[in-house]
Order: sequence, then C-alpha cells, then structure tokens
Amino acid sequence: LPWTYYYGWIKNCNIVLSLAGAEPDADHKAGAGIAYAMRAQFYMDLARMYAPETYAKNPEAETVPIVTETLTAADATTNPRDTNKAIFEFILSDLDKAESLLADYKRSDVYTPDLSVVYGLKARAYLTMEDWTNALSYAQKAMSGYEVMTAEEFLSQKDGFNKPNEA
Repeated sequence: LPWTYYYGWIKNCNIVLSLAGAEPDADHKAGAGIAYAMRAQFYMDLARMYAPETYAKNPEAETVPIVTETLTAADATTNPRDTNKAIFEFILSDLDKAESLLADYKRSDVYTPDLSVVYGLKARAYLTMEDWTNALSYAQKAMSGYEVMTAEEFLSQKDGFNKPNEA
C-alpha cells in the first residue's frame, strides 16, 4: 500500500519539474529544487522499503521502478524495477540538482526543504550506502547553524521532539 501514496507524491514532483523545465528561470528555481529534494526523499524511502537486501549487502538487488517527468505512458507499462545502485545514483543526482537550485534559497518556515534538508538527505543516502566519510561530511553540513537540544529539551514529554527548532 505505501507505494501507491509515494508514487502519487512522486507524480506531483514530476509535474512541478516538467513545468519548471530543464533549466528553471529565477522564479521557478526554488520550486524545482524543492521538488528534486522531495522526490529524492520519496525514492529513498521506497528503496529502503522494497529492496530485499540493503545497498551495502547487494548493490544489484532490485528496488522499485524509477518514474521521471520524461517517462511516457507507453514506456511506463514496461518500466522495470531498478537496482539499489541505480536508484541511489538517481537519488544523489536529484539531491545534487536540489543543492544547486536551493543554494540561495531562504525558506519561510521549517516545513519547507532548504539546503540543510538537502544535506541531511544526502547524509541519509550515504548512511544507507555505508559511505561513512560522505555521510559524516553531509551530516555536519546539515547541522550547521542549528543548536543541539539540551538534556532538558530532549527529556521533555511535552515538547521533546514535538516542536521544530527555530532555524
């Protein structure tokens, strides 16, 4: 059942990306960057849910089909499942595009992806791939500008992880 929701969300990202075009103008850069980041997140979740083996254990294990904004309806009917290797290359490619497009973007709320979110997603992808050096590098970039929770905040049953930070 989860894949039906995820592919619906991916379709929405693909619509945004097709409207923005391959080289989005200034008015559409942030929207395209957000769509790339969200699509990468959705595919990462799907790959981890549906691959029978982890990336590190078997890069050639099948995950899910990749559906992009350029895939035609005819091609979609014969679109095979991709491997861990192929899908994580795709995820990192989307995150590279998001990183470029969101480089100067300042989000208006904590619910919209920005560069720190892209870095966090890259850290998660590299963790899944067991590429510890890149995972650490991107995790440090993602944390830049944020404060670590205090012990009191962490242990609070009321606020703990229920309130977003101020960054």
